[in-house]
Amino acid sequence: MTHLRVAAVALTVVVVLVAGWWFATRGEELATLRGHTGVVRAIDFSSTGLLASCGDDGTVRLWDLSNKKTVHVLDGHSGKVRALQFSPKGDWLASAGSHGDVRLWDPSTGRQIGTWDASRKGIERLAVSRDGTVLAAGGVDKLVHLWSVPDRKPLRHLAGHAKHVHGLVFSPDGKRLVSAGEDGSIIVWDWKDGRQLKTVSAGNHHVHNLLLADDGEGLIACTAGTGIQVWNWPALTSNGLSFQGCGLALALDTTRSGRKYVTVHEDRVVKVWDAGGGIPKKVYSGHRDIVLDVKLSPDQTMIASCSVDGTVKLWTMLPD
Repeated sequence: MTHLRVAAVALTVVVVLVAGWWFATRGEELATLRGHTGVVRAIDFSSTGLLASCGDDGTVRLWDLSNKKTVHVLDGHSGKVRALQFSPKGDWLASAGSHGDVRLWDPSTGRQIGTWDASRKGIERLAVSRDGTVLAAGGVDKLVHLWSVPDRKPLRHLAGHAKHVHGLVFSPDGKRLVSAGEDGSIIVWDWKDGRQLKTVSAGNHHVHNLLLADDGEGLIACTAGTGIQVWNWPALTSNGLSFQGCGLALALDTTRSGRKYVTVHEDRVVKVWDAGGGIPKKVYSGHRDIVLDVKLSPDQTMIASCSVDGTVKLWTMLPD
């Protein structure tokens, strides 16, 4: 009987500790944005107070973050819309579809202001240079396509991947472009002349997303096999940091005390990690299906996530 009492007490302590951790780490939901009629695949914040979302219903929706309401529904794609990217100034938005078309929009009016037939196959990722003059697109055809935004003309394409391209990011100085994809290779390009400068491997793991830290501290990849991997930039030597079970998309917080990673995976939650790893510092739960994308607001006080469940959720980026 004594053993049973000891076991019962021990179990109670474990339950209390787990419950305490859950309540201490659970993040606050601000709003759920509904309007899409299918999977929501990508989101992006503008620098002007808007949030864009896109998905399988073939539309792009623009949301006013001050009142959490739709201000424009952008129609024009003939299939699923899989990628989004605001310009650095927020004066235009690019969207890319499953038929290889890229469209430019004026966020203030909702009007289409440009089109680019980038590929005959689906585009999975967009990236814009820091000065807003070059747009990169990658996807199913294994190529990276480059487009001059001011001239509305193609520049060139970059060939080097053996499978779909899913990650694209320009360097802070705008001189290099980094691409990655299903083949596990990460390629650094001099995009102006098309040269491959460096190549590293993510261990034959599908790379879902790439991020280059504004503070110049590292190149970060979301991979299917190992979660988050980080390389020193620009040397591309591994710094040994990795997180498990968080490899679909990520955002980075560098404004507070120490770097934090915001990640999503197939477990339907958003997690915030300290740079040292360990267990998540915060967990945001509420989506009913896989979370496909996550972004931080420009002031890094708000998290947005989108899901297969057809919703976009906004969360408070809680302080330490």
